[in-house]
Amino acid sequence: MEYEGPDRVMTVDHAAALLCLKGRRGLDRMRQEGRGPRFVRLGSGPRPRIRYRMRDLHDFMAESDQRAVRVCTKGDM
Repeated sequence: MEYEGPDRVMTVDHAAALLCLKGRRGLDRMRQEGRGPRFVRLGSGPRPRIRYRMRDLHDFMAESDQRAVRVCTKGDM
């Protein structure tokens, strides 16, 4: 059973799709520049896995509403 609550974690690809970004590159760039949604780093070492909590994505979208960030619909994908 998949957890659907606000603490659900999503991969970078899924988070990018929710934010209507084409691929993960835009979200990676936003994270590196410190202007994207909050994220979670899982693991240590040179390549930790990056995940996004659903609530952090929703918070980011609410804060970014004036910048035309929106939730994608199936027709957008």
